[in-house]
Amino acid sequence: MREKIVKTIGISLALLLIGGGVAWADKKHGNRNQNQKARIQQGVRTGEITKCELKRLRKEQARIHAARRHAAADGCISRRERQHLQRMRDRAGRHIYFAKHNPWTTCPPRAHKKHHAHYRQHAPAPVLSNDWFYFGGHINQPGWGFGWATGGGF
Repeated sequence: MREKIVKTIGISLALLLIGGGVAWADKKHGNRNQNQKARIQQGVRTGEITKCELKRLRKEQARIHAARRHAAADGCISRRERQHLQRMRDRAGRHIYFAKHNPWTTCPPRAHKKHHAHYRQHAPAPVLSNDWFYFGGHINQPGWGFGWATGGGF
């Protein structure tokens, strides 16, 4: 009799822990989406996020929502789909941070470029006065640049 009671209590506790873990996991992901939306709204209220940035961030949130619906369409979300959604949410969080911490109060120039091109300023290519004997070039990458030149102007 005592073994039956202990076994029943053990099974009940195991089910309670499993159910609580599943509920906690759902709540955690739901809070992340709500947290990102709240961060966007707070940025708009304080004027840190411009209209252009707001439009871009809302489109990104819609893409995440559509990807989540597409992943769940077959009834379960695979590990690979979960990782993809996690990366999308991470990237969206970085985009919200960038939008809230840039110095613009109006739409920035070249706001339509992809991959934060409007956040990085590149040095212009060197202009030589005499290019009859010129060997050189430049490499511009996000965050750094390198240029070289030889010849010309003897």
